[in-house]
Formats: sequence, structure tokens, C-alpha cells
Amino acid sequence: MVLHAGQVKLLFDIEDVEDFCWRAGQMGLAVAPIHEADGYLFSNAKNPSGNSIQVSGRAFRHES
Repeated sequence: MVLHAGQVKLLFDIEDVEDFCWRAGQMGLAVAPIHEADGYLFSNAKNPSGNSIQVSGRAFRHES
């Protein structure tokens, strides 16, 4: 029997993704460039343990 560890990406809903990424960068977190999709911003990063995380403004997007 072979067991494989699954991958998990932690997603955080952030209202101001640009501000969060700037502040996280000031504290040493290597944040990827910010992307825009369907009216919201998001960015990916890895925490110090190497786990994938994403910050996303999707929950706060304004539908037109």
C-alpha cells in the first residue's frame, strides 16, 4: 500500500488584496504578483513551511 500526502491550499478572503500583499511583503512573505479575474484581485504565496496560500477579494467583489 502506498500513501501519498495531499496538497492543500489555504484561501483567505481579503477585502484589500493590494494592501494585504504590500504589508505581508514588508513582513518578509514572498507574495506572487497580483492577478485580476472577473472583477476581483488575488495573489498566491507560500508560507514559511512551504504550504500554498492564496489571498482573494472574490468574496468582496461588486457585481454589476
